[in-house]
Amino acid sequence: MQIEKDKWNKFVIDNNGSFLQSWEWGEFQEKLGSKILRVFGKEFQSLLIYRKLPLGKIYLYAPHGPVLKAHDFVYLSKFIKNSIQIAKKEKALFLRIDPNIQSVDSDKNILSDLGFKKTFENQPKNTVIIDLNKSENDLFSNMVAETRYSVRTAEKRGVEIINFNRASITPDTFDVFWNMFQETMSRSKLRSYPKKYFEALFSLTGDISTELHLAKAGGDFIASAIFLYYGNSVIYLYAASKKGFGRFNAPSLLIWKAITNAKKNGYKCFDFWGISYEKEKWSGITAFKKGFGGSEVNYKGAWDLPYNKFWYFLYEIYKKYFRKA
Repeated sequence: MQIEKDKWNKFVIDNNGSFLQSWEWGEFQEKLGSKILRVFGKEFQSLLIYRKLPLGKIYLYAPHGPVLKAHDFVYLSKFIKNSIQIAKKEKALFLRIDPNIQSVDSDKNILSDLGFKKTFENQPKNTVIIDLNKSENDLFSNMVAETRYSVRTAEKRGVEIINFNRASITPDTFDVFWNMFQETMSRSKLRSYPKKYFEALFSLTGDISTELHLAKAGGDFIASAIFLYYGNSVIYLYAASKKGFGRFNAPSLLIWKAITNAKKNGYKCFDFWGISYEKEKWSGITAFKKGFGGSEVNYKGAWDLPYNKFWYFLYEIYKKYFRKA
């Protein structure tokens, strides 16, 4: 069976689904070389991405999915029955889900009863979301004092924010971000996607759009960020900054301007896309994001449903001693 793009995205948006379950994100994954499948029924939808494992094995991954018509595990059960048929046909070892639904303690027992096993996270489990229905004055006053000071300082020191969309970004502009991003990742000892991934982000069209925002001071670009727009939400995906320009507080002004622009353009939520209390190297990033106010949101995290228990047992050994898939 086939489903139209507009109907797919309407279901995702109407049921608070993530951009990771959008039609365009499926096309994005195909562009990067991944095989995908769209599974749907009256009460559920899910983009499934085929992920490779050693020995020619695969598993199916539903990023921030499935999208359910309501927080009802009857609908999840229907999705599981549908996915099992696909798994048998494709010889997948397991299904991984990380629903875009806030965590409730009782759900853990239900997921376990359905055969799921908790696993490590593919997507941020915790985030901070700002409600853009509030007035601009309230948004500003809800930030911590240090963040408000940083925004004012950046403005006083002449930081300029320049925004580029898909139509206006040039290879030279992209390279400004890319060189800054590589420097930031190296400085922070973090890993990220290759260059082609970020280039593909700016080719997204349809119901998803992306923008590159650059902060400039004293003739230099000193900070940058990528924002993604889908449905009623703006997502703060990636950021970078140049070493030695901390006194300008450019990242704070960059985000504040993105928040106010999102509000002016009718968006309802600003999502910081990930905080963490478990990894020390994320503590500074977490504190920075929380400084803008908003509400902390905790999702269910990632869960695996083994289709082949023997091979899944071997996979767990591989995962524990060699690497994470």
